[in-house]
Amino acid sequence: MQPASITVGCLSHDPVLAFAARDVVRYLGLMTGCPVRLTRALHMADIRIGLISELAGEWPEAVLNGADPSRDQIAILAGAGRAILAGSNPRSALFAAYRWLEALGCRWLKPGSHGERIPRVADPLRVPVSCVETASYSHRCICIEGSCSREHVTNLIDYAAKRGFNAYFLQFRTSYTFFEHWYGLEKNRSPLRTTFTKKQAGVIHAAVKREALRRGMILHMVGHGWTCEPFGVEGLEWGKHGAPVPEKARRCFAEVKGVRELWGGIALNTQLCYANPAVRSIMADDVVRYAGRHPDEAIVHVWLADGSNNFCECAACRKQRHSEWYVQLLNEIDRKLTARRLATRIVFLAYVDLLWAPVRARIQNPDRFILMFAPITRSYAEPFASAGRHVKERLAPFRVNRLTFPVTPAGNLRLFRGWRRAFRGEQVDFDYHLWRAWMADPGQMALGRVLHADIRSLRDLDMDGLISCQAQRVAFPTGWYQHVMGTTLWNRAVDPDRMAGAYFRDCYGPGASAVRAYLETLSRLFDPPYIRGEQRSPERLRRVLRQWRRIPVVIHRFKPRILAGRRNRDPVTASAWRMLDHHAWYCTALADLYERIGRRDPSASRAYRRFAHELDRRLPEVHEVLDTWMIKGYVQHALYQAGLPFEEHVTVAPRKKASVSNR
Repeated sequence: MQPASITVGCLSHDPVLAFAARDVVRYLGLMTGCPVRLTRALHMADIRIGLISELAGEWPEAVLNGADPSRDQIAILAGAGRAILAGSNPRSALFAAYRWLEALGCRWLKPGSHGERIPRVADPLRVPVSCVETASYSHRCICIEGSCSREHVTNLIDYAAKRGFNAYFLQFRTSYTFFEHWYGLEKNRSPLRTTFTKKQAGVIHAAVKREALRRGMILHMVGHGWTCEPFGVEGLEWGKHGAPVPEKARRCFAEVKGVRELWGGIALNTQLCYANPAVRSIMADDVVRYAGRHPDEAIVHVWLADGSNNFCECAACRKQRHSEWYVQLLNEIDRKLTARRLATRIVFLAYVDLLWAPVRARIQNPDRFILMFAPITRSYAEPFASAGRHVKERLAPFRVNRLTFPVTPAGNLRLFRGWRRAFRGEQVDFDYHLWRAWMADPGQMALGRVLHADIRSLRDLDMDGLISCQAQRVAFPTGWYQHVMGTTLWNRAVDPDRMAGAYFRDCYGPGASAVRAYLETLSRLFDPPYIRGEQRSPERLRRVLRQWRRIPVVIHRFKPRILAGRRNRDPVTASAWRMLDHHAWYCTALADLYERIGRRDPSASRAYRRFAHELDRRLPEVHEVLDTWMIKGYVQHALYQAGLPFEEHVTVAPRKKASVSNR
């Protein structure tokens, strides 16, 4: 029997709890069709939302004692005409609200439109739900990469909160480069760049921050730019620096092969002379100034320049490893932050040249810092959990600017052990499954298994979570990757097969098992490790050429199921099948392209142009789930590696000012 009305009570003035209460009101209104209203009179409310400590009378002593505000814990008690939705902190109370809505039948399948299912429920207060859980990992963070609009990012943040992610990372000071890729190029499907300004990026950046903060998410910020911005050299993107370089800044650059200049002409890739105390002081002062101006940004990443084998070779810098100078800089930042009484936490990274840990230098205040393991050169053919099962990779010794980087997960972890001996504070994995590796696995299933296994093993590696450096639109044809990530970061013990069965049923209905088997076949036939260049040989090429020729046949046989699925009465299910139809074209075209590239057939260039043109034509229907800018660049790189000609998908030429709307 449907209630005449439902009241949702939230006593606290906390904005995140208020947001949680409003979202419960919104969803219950859609689910029941009856009036749902907010009240501050908790004793009159059917649904109470708050902190576990505020609702102390509702929980056993063990739950109250275990409610640590620094860890995300949810507590739900519902049924018999009421519901109590609580968390150890305001963000966790929001997670509890979403978990209760899931128990009522709501589903969050992917970011964007058609990504959620909202069922009709006659009386949600009669559904019994009892749940007390604590997240397996403290760090459950998505990091901006690729090409994206304001709407793409805010949709992802909304989805991420529903999947239990507790943090979002906006790289740089305005994330200009990622928004420029969309508004300056991809949105208009044009070879000419549309002018997109720093001011426009700043407005979007501020709006995205607000969306994360209203959900209680922890903000991670900056990362890139500390090695150029404080010295008067702009670092917005990985492009050639066109403006004059101040001589004062040039004197601070790393000396490589006897000269101090921009590395490859790119400011972001230019290291500094870190033995120079003035250089470290300028950087440290800028970090402290930034932290003081942005008190709402809890975690600031302080990275050195990008690139590799580009560190300073002067006599002073050669006296110790790069990582030793890095630790000295970090300790100076900590002293200055402490003097200003700033609680900002600092993330520092073990990345390419910095994977070789310091021998003597040590972080003086470990509580201030989080060590980030960033194995960008690793293979995704196997997970961390498989490390050591195969022949161990031989690691090169440390030699300034003559380093060879490990490829296997095992090799990367062996180097990282040096940092674990040098720093016993909090550690986190910053990984790249959804940065480039996803583009080699259109079926999603092979990489999804590696992603799940990697997250599950993080605790065994003494890491407390994952920061996923990723494209914001990587849900094609399904949101499986981010579902795996969010679910496993919350509960590392989740069974992957049961998780997959439930997820695909929610997406595709009765055809779920067939879709899953179909995507497994595509993952196997594409051979992602070969496409990524991780496992190549002439014999393997002959095999994958045969496999790529089979892909159109597999798709053709499955096409009748796709066409039938598109007619499903459920709009969310029908939408999932429609996206699978786009995906069928995409995989057919990619298989043809890779087969031509594998044979080094000059016709691959024409095939690429047809592929890029059709991607542009389908953009209005796929832009929420597929980063077409990234996939074009990925295929262009494959053509380049094969020595085949291709046309760039962008010509740098200003046109009209960009409109910051997806429409």
